[in-house]
Amino acid sequence: MYFKRDNYNYENRASVPEHRVAKLNSIGFDWKTPVNRVPQKSWAEMYDQLASYHAKNGTIQSLDEGKRTVLASWMAKQRAAYHRDPREITPEQISQLEELGMDWTKSEKTIPAGKKRRWEDFYMSLKQFVQEHGNLDVLESDRSLYSWMVYQRRAYHTGRLSSEQIGQLEELAFDFSEKPKISKWQGHYNKFKEWKATNGDLEVPIADESLLKWADYQRKSYHSKRLSPEQIELLNAIGFDFGDPPKSRWQEQYDKFKEWKATNGDIGIPMATDRSVLQWASYQRKAYHLDQLSPERIERLNAVGFDFGPPPPKPPTWDEMFHALGEFLLEKGHTNVPPKYKANPALGSWVANQKELYHQEKLEENQIKQLEAYGFDWTLSPTPFSKHSWDENYEALKAFQDATGHANPTALYEENPDLCVWVARQRHYATKGKLSEDKVAKLTSIGFDWSGPRRYKFSKEEIWLVFFRKLKKFQQEYGHCGTIDELPDSALMDWIGRQHVHYLKRKLDDDKIRKLESIGAYFTDFVSCCI
Repeated sequence: MYFKRDNYNYENRASVPEHRVAKLNSIGFDWKTPVNRVPQKSWAEMYDQLASYHAKNGTIQSLDEGKRTVLASWMAKQRAAYHRDPREITPEQISQLEELGMDWTKSEKTIPAGKKRRWEDFYMSLKQFVQEHGNLDVLESDRSLYSWMVYQRRAYHTGRLSSEQIGQLEELAFDFSEKPKISKWQGHYNKFKEWKATNGDLEVPIADESLLKWADYQRKSYHSKRLSPEQIELLNAIGFDFGDPPKSRWQEQYDKFKEWKATNGDIGIPMATDRSVLQWASYQRKAYHLDQLSPERIERLNAVGFDFGPPPPKPPTWDEMFHALGEFLLEKGHTNVPPKYKANPALGSWVANQKELYHQEKLEENQIKQLEAYGFDWTLSPTPFSKHSWDENYEALKAFQDATGHANPTALYEENPDLCVWVARQRHYATKGKLSEDKVAKLTSIGFDWSGPRRYKFSKEEIWLVFFRKLKKFQQEYGHCGTIDELPDSALMDWIGRQHVHYLKRKLDDDKIRKLESIGAYFTDFVSCCI
C-alpha cells in the first residue's frame, strides 16, 4: 500500500488521529523520511531513451502500437505540442524527432475498439441531427453531443483525430475552427427565432415552459436595463414585444390593498384575504416604526388611510426579567419556573435560555452572580431521554459496565436508552467544575471514560428505535396501546403521530412498518393506534 508520507510527516503528525499513529508506530513506520515523487526527466533525457529504442528496434512507430509506456506517452505529448502551440516545441527538437522517423499524425491503431465504437455512435447522432435540422447548430442544452463536438475541434487542432475521422466530419461540413460556446441565451434566442419563422407571431406556447420563462425574463431585464445593446438589437430584429414595465412586488401588494379599501370602505383586512397582503401590511407597520420606510411610500400609504398602529412594545430587558424571577422566588420559594407559566409566559422561556447561555459560556459574570444569589438551578431541563435521578443513572451505568466491560452506552441500550445522554452530561459538568468530587470519585471507581464526547448526538435511527422500544414496553405491560391519547408521555405521542404522517406520505420504510406491525400497530386515516 502506498502511504503519502509527505502529507503525514513527522512535523504534521499531530494532525493524524492517535489510534492511527499508534498502529503505524507498531509496524515501525518511518515518519522522518519523506516519499519524494519521481522527478520529471528532461527533454534531452527522454529523447536519448527514444534514440536508444530506435537503435534497438529500427523504428519508433511500434511504440504507438503496443502497451502504453512512459516513452509512448512522451511521444504523444510531443505530437500534441507540435499541433497545439509552436512555442511548446522548438524547430531543433522537431528536426531531431523527425530524424528518428517521428510521425506527427496519430496512428489509427492507437484508438481502442470500444472508444472507436463510441465515436461512431456520436458521429451517427450528429449525422441524424444534420438530416433533421439541416445545420450543425447543436444547442448547449444537448450536453453530450455538444461536448463531443467541442472535443472534436480540440482533437483536430492537437493532432488526435485520424484522417478517416476528419474525412467523415468534413462530409457533414463540420467547422473545425475554434468556436465560442453557444450561450444559453443564444440557444433560447435561436429556439425563439425558429418559433417565429414557423408560426408567424411571438405567442410562446405554454407547453414550452423554459422558453416562456426566458421570454418573460427578457422583458424584465429590458425594463431594468440589464440587457446588452447587442441582445436588444437581436430581439428587435425578430419583433420581440418587450411589453410594459413590470410592477414591483411592493406596488402589486399596494394595489391589492388599495382595491380592498375601495371595495369595503375600511382598511382592515380579514384573514380570508390573500395572506401575502397581510404579511405585506405587517411589514409596512414594522418598517414604519423602525424608520425604514421611505417618505414617498409613507405618503402613498397615508393617502389610502393606512393604519400604522401604535409602536410595538419593546422586549423586556434582562434586569426586568430578573426582577420578575425575584417575584416568582418570593411567591414559590424556588426559581424553577415551568415552561408554560400562565402568570408570565415569557419568564419560563427566559429561565431556560439563561441555562443554555450558561452552559455555552455566553452569560456575563455579573449576571451569573445575580442569579446564583437567588439559588438559581443551572441544571438543564430534562429531555425525553433523561428522566432518572443521578443515583439511579449511576447504578444503571454500573450494571452496564459489569455486563459489557466498558462504560460507554449508546441509545440502543434497551435496558436504559437514556443512559448515553446522562454519561455525556457528566463529562460536560466535570469539565466545567460543576460535578462534585464525590460523584467524580464514584464514576472513576467503575472505569468511567472521561475523554469521551460531552454531548451525545443521536442518529435518526437511534431516536426511532428508542421511541419504538418505549412503545413496545408499554404494549408488553398493558397488552395494548389504546389510542394515541392514552400513550405514556407527550414525546411518545408526538413520535407515533409522526409515524402516522410518514406512513400516509409513504415515507415509512418497510422494515419500520414490519416492526410496528409486530407489536400490533396499525394506522387509520386520522389516528395512529395499537390493537
